[in-house]
Amino acid sequence: YASDSQNSCYGSDEKFFKNSDWSSSGSENGLEDEMKKKQDYFCRTLGQWVVESNISRVHVGKLLKCIRPYFDLSFLPRDYRTLLKIQRQVILKGLPPGHYFHFGLIKYLPEFLNSLSPHQIPLCIELCVNVDGVPLYKSSRSQFWPILGLLRSIDAAKPFVIGIFDGTSKLLDLNLFLEDFVREFKFLEIKGVILNGKMIPFKISAILCDAPPRSFLTSVKGHTAYLGCPKCETKEKYAKNPNSKKGRVTFPTYNARLRNNHSFRIRRQAEHHKGWSMLEDLNLD
Repeated sequence: YASDSQNSCYGSDEKFFKNSDWSSSGSENGLEDEMKKKQDYFCRTLGQWVVESNISRVHVGKLLKCIRPYFDLSFLPRDYRTLLKIQRQVILKGLPPGHYFHFGLIKYLPEFLNSLSPHQIPLCIELCVNVDGVPLYKSSRSQFWPILGLLRSIDAAKPFVIGIFDGTSKLLDLNLFLEDFVREFKFLEIKGVILNGKMIPFKISAILCDAPPRSFLTSVKGHTAYLGCPKCETKEKYAKNPNSKKGRVTFPTYNARLRNNHSFRIRRQAEHHKGWSMLEDLNLD
């Protein structure tokens, strides 16, 4: 913040910015890579502050024009759209009854991993995935179905968006929703993540969902449906309540066969399945 009495953007931090490692002079000491990481971190942190603090985009543009020339921060972009990495053209995939946008694993992983120090990078990158429906407004049918990811064993990791479906109801075609994610995962599983010329193995550690989205993603019956138990092959029985018009679903068999990866894939209890999910193409158990 600069008071009205100041005639320029110079402040007490001018000397710090010019003499510290943020300056481009650091490259003269053979620290180009470290300098680039610090500059990228500064831009990313500034962009996060703009979004999280809901700063006016006009004010962000004025701030960039003010600090770039006076504090030797030529690496900063001139425009807020470049700082926030706003895409000029957003390609949406039609996915009835709405649209889908894929942010991407391949794009996110190198950017995030390059921001870490060498000792923070794991020997194997393990991804946790979550999918669930989110209503946007109380008085509207509009809803989001995001695919979220989180990298395990990395303290600095935060949940990130892999893809988002927006529509007026739950999407109709599960595999169209999953195909971009599955394609990228197959590529990363084979090729790994290349970081500084080194290949780091990549795998999915877990897909974490509540019961309804879990049955949707695996294309099986819901957990309250007949033959819908996700853990075993028990057959439910409807029991009438003599004191009420309503009854309840019971599970009288306590020693039913448990489901496992093999029994699921060979459709040992075919009635449990509603269709085929692209997730079955992945190396998951």
